[in-house]
Amino acid sequence: MFRQESEPREPSAMGESLSTWTPSCNGAVRVELSGQRTTSDSGALLLREALDNSGVIEALEDNLVDRRHPLRILHSLASQLRTLVLQRAMGWIDLSDTDTLRRDPLWQLACSDARGTMPLAQDRPSQATLSRLLTCLGRNDNIDVVHEGLLRLVLWRLTS
Repeated sequence: MFRQESEPREPSAMGESLSTWTPSCNGAVRVELSGQRTTSDSGALLLREALDNSGVIEALEDNLVDRRHPLRILHSLASQLRTLVLQRAMGWIDLSDTDTLRRDPLWQLACSDARGTMPLAQDRPSQATLSRLLTCLGRNDNIDVVHEGLLRLVLWRLTS
């Protein structure tokens, strides 16, 4: 469920209290656990937390060589990397699924650099954009950076 914090809370059935969680990547978002309104992809917000804590996206963004024309790129490299990693981690392996997800509110919140409800007004990168990113990641000058990013993620996991 997505609503701004200023909206009144609905009374819960039979006096039950609903648990809420606020992801650190976007303090304007409250995740409310309710049996009536659920998305199967809510784990993307938890994975976003793990990605942010690991620092792997920032490390990749700082060290990757992106030869694409900067004026033709609408989404930050970090946002594109986050989208690609989260899609794969959530089981959306085929890039053709990208168009299904690009206007999904949860994916907009989990993958965006923006905070508050601003991501809800922004589309995610298209399938073509992510395909070009994969080509960029596979270039010889980026292979070592990708390997170091994966190693960083493994080491972070082992030490946490």
